[in-house]
Amino acid sequence: MVFSNREGFDMLMVLGECRQNYRAAERLYAERYPQRPVQSRKVFQRLADRVKMTGEVQPKHNKNRRIGRYVQDERAPDILAAVALDPHVSTRRLAIDAGMSQMTAWRILNGNKLYPYHVNLHQTLGGQDFQRRL
Repeated sequence: MVFSNREGFDMLMVLGECRQNYRAAERLYAERYPQRPVQSRKVFQRLADRVKMTGEVQPKHNKNRRIGRYVQDERAPDILAAVALDPHVSTRRLAIDAGMSQMTAWRILNGNKLYPYHVNLHQTLGGQDFQRRL
């Protein structure tokens, strides 16, 4: 469950008032803060254990992760212009023409909410299909 530092602090204060009784803390927290999401007793227990072990309110599962950011490349307008001219161009062709990696071209497109794909029509009728049906 995701909660802010302030909410975590309030949860710890309620848990202290209830003398480490997780069920009572769950009820008291729901009564005292009705506008906030209801936290289960397991959330109180994990929070107390985490504060005892690490001294931190927030979990460490995001600590060493790289946060994706928008690519700031001077060649981005060239990529976007090429896609505007030919929406069916491949990211490999864009990358070769701009002199960058294919992943950088992908990131530029995705950062501008463009998601390249190729249309493959597998279930269309061909020229000989009508004669075969007769």
